[in-house]
Amino acid sequence: MWGEPLDTVLIMTGAGSYNHEERYLTEHCGMSKEATHWLLDQGVKVTGIDAITRDPPVWAMFERKQFWESHRVMIDREYYHLENMCNLEAIPRPHGFKLSVLPIKWVGTTAAPVRAIAIIED
Repeated sequence: MWGEPLDTVLIMTGAGSYNHEERYLTEHCGMSKEATHWLLDQGVKVTGIDAITRDPPVWAMFERKQFWESHRVMIDREYYHLENMCNLEAIPRPHGFKLSVLPIKWVGTTAAPVRAIAIIED
């Protein structure tokens, strides 16, 4: 079941379970430009992923000769994304929770670390 426009979508690739290993840098699927546009077309404005980057691994970008395609969607369309998320598998249901994202206040940057917290109400 799909959510409502403006919902946040968290993408669990499984990479968060091995974020302490070297393969975290090279073994994840990432999101394509097309998949990013599709989510935005559904009304999504914020996404999160448990991989090191929203895009495919760097080796795959070189192989395809397509670099930072998902990130570059931000040039033409407004959306925000979270990377390096962990413990997504601990969220007991695919929808029906609130996500609180608490950024560090950095001035003059386009990104900052956040503390992302899933709030699950009974």
